[in-house]
Amino acid sequence: MIGSTRTTSAKIVKAALTAIRPTRSVHSTRPVRLPCTNSASIVTRGVPITFSASQTTRQYSAAAPSPREALRNIPLVAVALILGGVTITAAGLWQFYTSGVNRFPEAIRNDLRKALYYQNYGDDREKAVGYYRSALNAAIHHPDLKVDGPEVTGIMIQLGTMFHDMGRTQEAIDVLVMAFECLVHGRTMGMGNDSAEGVLSGEEQDQDRNGDLGQQQQPEPEHQHGPRVMDGPTRLKTIGIAQKLGDLYHSIRKDEQAERYYLWSVEQLMRDHENLQSGAGGNPEEERLLFAREQEAMKKQFDFDKLPSWMTKTDLGASLEALGGFYTSKGIYRNALPLYMRALSLVDAKSCHAAVLMCNISDAFAALGNIEDATGWAERGLKVGSAQSGQECDEGCGVLLYNLGMLHEMKGDILKAQEYYNQSRQHGLKTGFNQCIVESNKALKRIKDGDEGIKS
Repeated sequence: MIGSTRTTSAKIVKAALTAIRPTRSVHSTRPVRLPCTNSASIVTRGVPITFSASQTTRQYSAAAPSPREALRNIPLVAVALILGGVTITAAGLWQFYTSGVNRFPEAIRNDLRKALYYQNYGDDREKAVGYYRSALNAAIHHPDLKVDGPEVTGIMIQLGTMFHDMGRTQEAIDVLVMAFECLVHGRTMGMGNDSAEGVLSGEEQDQDRNGDLGQQQQPEPEHQHGPRVMDGPTRLKTIGIAQKLGDLYHSIRKDEQAERYYLWSVEQLMRDHENLQSGAGGNPEEERLLFAREQEAMKKQFDFDKLPSWMTKTDLGASLEALGGFYTSKGIYRNALPLYMRALSLVDAKSCHAAVLMCNISDAFAALGNIEDATGWAERGLKVGSAQSGQECDEGCGVLLYNLGMLHEMKGDILKAQEYYNQSRQHGLKTGFNQCIVESNKALKRIKDGDEGIKS
C-alpha cells in the first residue's frame, strides 16, 4: 500500500474556514498485545452571527480597503492552512505523476493513476477498485506485458492488498491466488477461467458451481505441471504471497488450504536458506547480505511506491513461526515444536525475540505433557528476556513468569507457583502489562480458594 495523506485541498480550505471555531478531540487508546502464542471524534460549536440594519447597509461613500489591508484581515491560521494544503497537494501530484506507474503502457497507466488517486487522495476505494480491475484486465491482454511479469503481478498484489484492507477477504484471496499461479506456473490455472473473469469484473462467484476454491479447483501450490524456475527476487515475492494466503485462509477457517500455502513457503525458504549458506560459505553475515540484496531487487520490481508490509517479512524464521503458530492454534503441538526450534536457531540467542520463541517452545512441551522440559525452556527464556529491555521483552517475561507459576502448580509445588504468580503480577504493574495482572490475580485467588476449601 502507498502510505500518503488523504487530505485534499478542498478539505484544507474547509478546515481554514472553521479554524476559529472551538474544537475538542477524543482519542481512543491502543489495546495491549500478548506476544506469545484514530479515529478522532470532533465536536464543533458554531456561534451564530446577527446583523443589524446598519451593519448590512452598504456605505457607497466609504473607500474600499486596499489589497494590503484586506490581506492583513485574513487570519494567519487560515493562511497557514491554505499554504500547507497547496504544498501537500503539490507533493501528492508530484508523487502521483512520477511514481513507477509511468513504466506501464499509456492505456494502463491512465487507469492506474486514477486508481492510485481514488485510493490515496480521493478517498473512494470503490472507484479505485474499478480502475485497478480495468488496469489489470488491460495488462493481462497487453501484447508487450507478460502475465507473470512484475507489472501484471504488481497490480494483482496492489489490488489484493487493498481488498484485504477493506475487509473483503475472499476477494483478496482470489486476486492473490491469481498472482501466485502466474508467478509459479506462468499462467492462471487453479481458479479456472470463470473465476478469473470474476476477479476482473467484480462479479460474485457461485460457490455451488465453483465449489471451495481451495479444495475443488485450486491446485496444490507446488504441483500440477510443475513449478517454474524463478529467480531470487521473484521467488521471494511468491513466498510472500504464499504466506499471506496462508494467513487469509486461516482467518476464514479454511485450514487445509492455509497449511498448504504455509508449507510451500517454508519449503521454498528452506531451499533458499541452503543455497544462501552454500553461496556464503557458511558465513552468517554474508548470508544476511545476500538475502538483503534479493529483498532490494524484489522491491525494485514493484512498480508502485513501496511493497506492502506483509511482503517484507519473507524470511525463513518468520515463515517457520507462522506455520508453528498455525499448528499451535490447531493443537498439533508435535508439529509446532520443531518449527519453533528451527526458528530459534536463526535468531540472536540473546534477543527479546529468542525469549518469545523459548516461551512458545515451553508451551508446546507443556501441551505434550513434558513438564520438566517446559519448565527448563521457560526459565531459559526468562533469563534471556530479563537481560534485555523493550516491549517484546517486557511482555515475554510477564507471560513466562505466569507460565512458570502454572507449571509449578501442575507439579504440585504451590508455594513456588504463588511466588511466580506474585512476580508476574508485580511485573505487570511495573510495565503496564494488564493481562499479567488480571491472570495472576485469578491464579492467586484460585489457590487461595483451594486452600480454604481444604481447611474447611
